[in-house]
Amino acid sequence: MADNAQAGELQFACASGLEALRAAAPGLDALLAGAAADATRPSFFASSNWLIPWASHCCEGAQVFLFTAALPDGELVAALPMALQPVRLGGTETTALTILGWPVTDNFELPARSAADRAALLRWAWQHARRKIAGWSCWMLREIDEQGPTAQAVQQLVAAGELTRPEVFPAGVTPVLDLEAFHAEDGDPRTKKQVYRITKFRRKLARAGEVEVPFWRVRPDELEQVWQNAVSIESRSWKGEDGDATALQGGAEATMLREVWERVVPAEQLACCEVHLDGQPLASHWGFVDGDRFLSFHMAYDNEYRSYGLGSVMLEDMVQHGREIGLRWIDASRGNTAGTHILGQYGGPIRQQVQLVLPRRSLSGLWVRMRCKARQAKARRAEAEAAAAGKA
Repeated sequence: MADNAQAGELQFACASGLEALRAAAPGLDALLAGAAADATRPSFFASSNWLIPWASHCCEGAQVFLFTAALPDGELVAALPMALQPVRLGGTETTALTILGWPVTDNFELPARSAADRAALLRWAWQHARRKIAGWSCWMLREIDEQGPTAQAVQQLVAAGELTRPEVFPAGVTPVLDLEAFHAEDGDPRTKKQVYRITKFRRKLARAGEVEVPFWRVRPDELEQVWQNAVSIESRSWKGEDGDATALQGGAEATMLREVWERVVPAEQLACCEVHLDGQPLASHWGFVDGDRFLSFHMAYDNEYRSYGLGSVMLEDMVQHGREIGLRWIDASRGNTAGTHILGQYGGPIRQQVQLVLPRRSLSGLWVRMRCKARQAKARRAEAEAAAAGKA
């Protein structure tokens, strides 16, 4: 079902459900392809290869919406995929309109032909949601570049009184490495400590048997074996021991990820690094390829070999050989959102994102704003206490 409106040359619509998302997929992906020249931020998690599997398998208890702006001939010029779902805010639960794919999305920018189209769709979507979609207390736009085009559109509409003022919180903190810049440096840009650790781990592995560390783009005929390797390794890792930390051991998330693999592998958009000891896979680090960027998504290793530095060994080979498979960027992406990923040891930039919470103009929205203010005050107190402890 879809609601429609028109303003100038643009025709706006709000459709709900998975089939609406499927129908819009070609236009959505065309918008993303048009913006692919921006190599500083990934867009994979706004593509149909991610959103359709997510909506198919991971939206229990949520309602999927797609807000669009199109030309009279039907050409899509802006799209905003969202979900109406329960979220946690300040220790309590409320219902929000979130970016579809939350909480697993990485960097999100509203796909649009131009800044004007982006702002026009945001304006119409906010107005339409207030009039026609019941039950939500706020919009929750997570993993937004604070200086990016979506944040700029929000600021423009807030200044014009057409959007409520957002509450801003830190979100993903993601190390990134530019392989061209890294390998162009004179001498070895790694620290002595890094080189020592990698050398120590490699020697320890070599004493245990014959070692191979391939890093490659997975082909369709390899998909099943690579998937089974990843599943088996995860089951033998710390993630398997914890039980609730697994992603590949069955259930909705594993089904969703397998469908994503089947979509992206034919286009060589999945890359994997493994550690083999005497032909047996001990570790796996895989992620999606977005243009010339590797987006880390999942890493695990056999717990019996946890003292062998397998994560460090794989990352070192990915950094040294990534350009050989057409990569320029190694991006921690969803492999780490707290900034502690070992990729940060290579001295590349940090990709910082924010969460924008836009409370509805209602009693429930007022409650959301109060919870946000309380959360911000708590964070300020924690920072002040940490600063005082540092001076003591």
